[in-house]
Formats: sequence, structure tokens, C-alpha cells
Amino acid sequence: MSLFTIETAHAIASDPLTQTVRATLARERMRMAGESVLIGVSGGRDSMALLAVLAALAGPMRLRLGVAHYHHGLRGATADRDATIAARTAMTAGLPYFHDRGDVAAHRRLHRMSLEEAARDMRYAFFAAAAHRYGFGYVALGHHADDNAELVLMRLLRGSGPLGLAGIPPVRPLGSSGPMVIRPLIDCHRTAIDRFCRQYALVTAEDESNRSPRLTRNRIRHDLLPRLRKDYNPNIAAGLNRLSRLMRDEERWLETLVAETMPAVLAAAEDQVLYLDRAALGRLHPALQRRVLRAAFQRLRGNLRRIGFERIEAVRDLMTSERLAGGLDLPGGVHAALAGARLRIGYRPTYKAPVRFEYTIGDAGTVNIREIGVRLHLVRIDPAEVDLRPAAGQSAAYFDMDRVGFPMTIRNFRAGDRFIPFGLKGTQKLKKYFIDHKIPSDQRRRYPLVVSREEILWIAGLRRSDRARVGPQSTAVLKMELLVA
Repeated sequence: MSLFTIETAHAIASDPLTQTVRATLARERMRMAGESVLIGVSGGRDSMALLAVLAALAGPMRLRLGVAHYHHGLRGATADRDATIAARTAMTAGLPYFHDRGDVAAHRRLHRMSLEEAARDMRYAFFAAAAHRYGFGYVALGHHADDNAELVLMRLLRGSGPLGLAGIPPVRPLGSSGPMVIRPLIDCHRTAIDRFCRQYALVTAEDESNRSPRLTRNRIRHDLLPRLRKDYNPNIAAGLNRLSRLMRDEERWLETLVAETMPAVLAAAEDQVLYLDRAALGRLHPALQRRVLRAAFQRLRGNLRRIGFERIEAVRDLMTSERLAGGLDLPGGVHAALAGARLRIGYRPTYKAPVRFEYTIGDAGTVNIREIGVRLHLVRIDPAEVDLRPAAGQSAAYFDMDRVGFPMTIRNFRAGDRFIPFGLKGTQKLKKYFIDHKIPSDQRRRYPLVVSREEILWIAGLRRSDRARVGPQSTAVLKMELLVA
């Protein structure tokens, strides 16, 4: 069976829309000749036009085609109608038809995301699974130039960076080892697609949600863009697409720069944890710092969802701010924290709060605190060796040797503990300090406390007390250093 007569197929093959698609395939290096392409068909005009164009090109390009439709379970009878149109069209064209259905609303509640995000997640997961199972190397989707212009404008209004302004990628991998997603219509405008559908009498469906003013994109499509086109720039869509292409090309170049930079910054990589060299990262230009941090999150999580500008800036602040000594909890269960000369970015280890521990040390030396996997090293040094840069007080702290007393006790937090924070005069409850610095309750007993003469000198890894300050009169200094066991 065939979707069109031979004459109609020839007409489509030479249609201006198809010629635009051919130019896009060449420019974006979508090397599809002889390949297997799974077409995502919703039943709307865009995807039906894409199916018609690829069906007309299938012979000359030796394409093996398939049709995939995902039912989101959201729109009742109209969604059933869309599925019927997609199935009948695939049958008429003699193409294999793959379909599935999911509960998008439940997925949204489970993962706390917007309805659009949940629908996209489930739809793309279906495309990836179907392509893998049935041997398709490409998944073709019907996004076009006006879709891209709307997305770029929406992201511009939100203050997105270059990656956001790059818009919809014409080609990208679907997952780490999946097929390639391609968008052959990305240079075609909605008016050309509408004309094409009318000219070849394509049976299509209209998604009524595309007109709902509740959705930001719909308000941009039906209100803001028409105003901009009328009052400011009649070619606004073309301008936004040009901006998108420029940003996309710059993104590709910057990705190469980040890849070349990363080996000098990545100090170590473990299961679900990355360690970045703080000094190497600090020497980079702020723009490149942000890029490297984004690349680290991408590598760790597989996506950058909810890791925007503010999150990246918070991680950059973490490297120099003692106020953030307890680290940062980030979306997706990721935690960023200082680890000596390194920045640790990774998932929190799953552990129970450590049992109560207490050690006594009679003089300078090392205490191995096996309950939490760290060592506390105490050493006498000359005052000239003291390093009082901001990192001191986190991984290291210095005290006037003549104003501290041995033996010292190394223990963890207990109810009622108080200390005098460095720079202050009065005491503060340790529990309040932990709360103020957003240290989770299950983490508080993991910080060793160095106690001398019944006073807490140092919350190791966080903050020292105001006692026994090193000054010009100091003749000997006790350096305390927190080390990984």
C-alpha cells in the first residue's frame, strides 16, 4: 500500500517544503541515506507533513520508515482520535506502527515536574525504547522554525544563557547510547507547513491545548509574537532563528573548549562523585568556570534540569565562602562541598548517623576517627608557617600553643554543646550554629569537635572558636588539620 499516488509522491519530492528539508539535512549533516527512521507522529499538522515528506524521500534515500505514537492519557476522546489518525495513516502508508500509553499525571506527581515536562519525559522514553527494540537509528520529530522562535523568545524572557538561546537542536542523541533525534522541519515555517497540508489534503488533528492561554508558550505564540511582528519587526521569527543558530554554533565551540579544559580540573572521579581541583578551577575565567561546573553536573546526573544560573553561582561562592562550609544541597539529590583542596560534587553517601565517639590525645599527633573515616592531625609549627587564608577554619585551623592545653578530647556533637564562634565574644549553641548553616541533623555528628579544658576549640571542617587566637605574641602554633583516612 502507499500513502500517495506516484504522481503525488513526485510532486511532494519537488515541493518547496521538501527542498527546504533536503537543505536542512545537508547543512546539519543528517546522514540518513540507507538508514532506519522512526517518525514521531502525534496526528497534528507538523508531524503529518513530516511523515509525508519522508515517505516521498524514502525511495530515493533508501529509508526504512516506522511510525511511533504516544498516548499521554490526558485529553480523553480527542487524544483517542489522534491515535486513530496516526494508526490509520501508518496502515495506509504500509509502515510499521508502534504505540504506547502512559499516565503522565501520575508521573508528574511522582517526580514533581510540570505537566509538559512529564509528558515529554514519557514520550521520549517511549521513542528511545521503541527505536532500540526495533532497530531504528534515528527518531524524526516535527518541530519547525516557529516552534524554535517561540522557545528562544520564551527563554530570553526567562533570562536564559547561550545554551537556552540555542533553541531546539536539529540533531542530538537520545540518551547516552540511544538513536539520534533529528528535526528535518526545523527550517520550515508554520505557514509553509499549513499550505503543504492543504495542498496534499493530509488528514490532521488539532490539539485544543495549543490554544489554552494558561500555557506561557501559547501566550507567546498567539499574543506576544504577533505584537512584535506587527509593531517592531515583521521578520521577528527569522531573527530569533538566526540568533538560535549563532548561539548553537558558539555552544558547539564552547563544548570543545570545556572538553579540552576538563582534564586539568577533574582531580578524581568515583562512583557517583566527582572531585574538581579548586585551584585549577579558580584560575579559569568565570565564564569557563560556569561551563566546567555545568559539564560536571551533566556528567554526574545526565541532565541539567533545575541547575540554572543561581545554582551554578552558589557552587562558585562555595569555594570561597566559609558561610557555606556545610556545603550545598542541589536538585536531584546532589551535594556540593569542599574537601580540602578539592570541590566534591556528588550524591550523598547513604549512611546512618555515626555512633557516639570520643578519643583522647595527650600531645601533638594523629587521631584516626574510624567511625567517620577521617584523621585529625595535630602538629607544632613555627608562627611563620601559619596560613590564615579563608580555607583555614575548614580543613585546617591554627591556635596559640601556649594558650591551649593537653590532653585534648576529640568527640562528636552532644546536646547542650556551646562554643564561641571565631570573631564573636559570646557563646552560641552548637545546635543553633548547625541550623543556621543548614547542616542536616543526620550530618551533625559527623563533625569532630576538638575540646580543650572543657571548651570547644574547633568544629573540624566547619569553624574554629575565638579561643587561643594566633597573634604577634605567639611563639609556637598548634596546627590542626582534618584529613581523609
